[in-house]
Amino acid sequence: MLTEERRKGILDFVTKEGRAEVAELAEHFQVSTMTIRRDLNALNSKGLLERARGGALANESLVNEIPYKVKATSNVDIKKSIAQEAVSFVKDGDSVILDAGSTTLQIAKQLKLIKKDITVVTNDLNIALELADDPNVKVITTGGRVQPGTYSLYGEDAVTFITSVSVNIVFLGGSAIDTTSGVYTPTLEKAHLKRAMINSAAKIILAADHTKFGNRAFAKVCDFDEVDVVISDNKLDSISIQQIEKMGISLKLCKTGMS
Repeated sequence: MLTEERRKGILDFVTKEGRAEVAELAEHFQVSTMTIRRDLNALNSKGLLERARGGALANESLVNEIPYKVKATSNVDIKKSIAQEAVSFVKDGDSVILDAGSTTLQIAKQLKLIKKDITVVTNDLNIALELADDPNVKVITTGGRVQPGTYSLYGEDAVTFITSVSVNIVFLGGSAIDTTSGVYTPTLEKAHLKRAMINSAAKIILAADHTKFGNRAFAKVCDFDEVDVVISDNKLDSISIQQIEKMGISLKLCKTGMS
């Protein structure tokens, strides 16, 4: 079996099982444990799985997350309305962080329309490209490893860069939000970077449509009461609304044409 064929087989095995031990993989593919370790390291370097003590874990961001192309075309009108509200918080001369995501991409599109001199830091290459030709916007990317399929940047280089800056606002996306506990994301790596974004911003604005609420994912980003402003849509459930208001968090609900 060729190296690439074996590595594809290893990736399929780990993705299906969720995790696998080095010895287990060595026996299954009839190669040495040293060879398996090299294979796992190679797959890890590409962001296709996560190394763990004695083996590897499936990359939850690839297993559990909705594919980016699906997210980018889902609830577009709602995300556009959220984005229009979001940019009202941006003042001339501000510096902002745009977290990777389809809602924050819509915020980037709206930032082009307000024509204010701002600096945007992002870990999303889609956002960087969207703003790259805008003469009013200075765009800075975090650096880091590119996640396949989403063109988002993660890893220690991205975290290190974010911790070196201080901005006025972070527009944070959320894969899953539970108003009783916090904001969640599928992987510890993503949570680590989002946490750094929060620590680097004076104001934390959570921009997420109603479908993200009432859910949890594997890794917690922050407690919900750390958020300063929530921007969602008027389909947000009444329980979440009550909990947000009870905590004294500013809530902006955008009209979607349907209540």
